[in-house]
Amino acid sequence: AGCADPSIRQRVRDELCLADGALLVVAGVRMRRACPVKEIAWAADLLRVVRPGSLVLVAGEGPGRTAAERFAAEASEPGCVRFIGRRSDWPSLVAAADAVWAPQAETLAATSVVEARGAGRPVVFATSSAISTATPRGVRAIRFDDRAGWVRNTLELLAEAPPEPPAASLAAHTPGEA
Repeated sequence: AGCADPSIRQRVRDELCLADGALLVVAGVRMRRACPVKEIAWAADLLRVVRPGSLVLVAGEGPGRTAAERFAAEASEPGCVRFIGRRSDWPSLVAAADAVWAPQAETLAATSVVEARGAGRPVVFATSSAISTATPRGVRAIRFDDRAGWVRNTLELLAEAPPEPPAASLAAHTPGEA
């Protein structure tokens, strides 16, 4: 699998025109409705304030995408959140990221957690149930509407340890199927 190639990270970051040292967060979302993505847009704008030059990529499709994009354009600074649609190169995006956000408390969040950890990336995911303090290293669970929590937990995880090298292979999952 191509994700084991260390040049993947740099290639993807170059394609995104990210400055050296810029923080890249990817989020895989099924956009059935705009609500989870609205929270990510707010969190992306907060992240931009504490880490200028940061970018949150939102991968996925669904009937809520247009409303989510419109909201993000109105509520956040231009350039801090970018919608990229359904992507077949999701494993490469995860390998290129500094962290992964999984804003939906359903199977997509679980899959994103496994993929992120397989790539050695920290992950913050939303849960609809009581938050467990017993998450594995490199993983944090928060309420989906905890905007500051997305940012705080991401920065804490990144401070704990640098991203690990990607695993030899990742499942070829494509997030965001409607």
